[in-house]
Amino acid sequence: MATVSVVFGTWHSKQPIMSKANQSEVLTSSGASQTSANTGTVKDNCVEVATSGGPIWVTLDGTTAAAGEGFLLPDGTTRTFDAGAGTQVKIIDA
Repeated sequence: MATVSVVFGTWHSKQPIMSKANQSEVLTSSGASQTSANTGTVKDNCVEVATSGGPIWVTLDGTTAAAGEGFLLPDGTTRTFDAGAGTQVKIIDA
């Protein structure tokens, strides 16, 4: 079980960072797929996902999160993904 931060925002035009966080939430991963309550809006062009307390699998394409599918984030890592209107983050324990 991991604590997972999900932050939708705007990518910086000149530096490799998120310049503005528009909406954020914390999820707790488990053996079942968890879906972010927040979804990307027209002002969001990226989403940052960070995990602490365990590795997780992440999907962004609308499919249910499943072990071995999508992107693996090892414990203690952060990854930024492209996002847009309607993007939802789904996670599950690795």
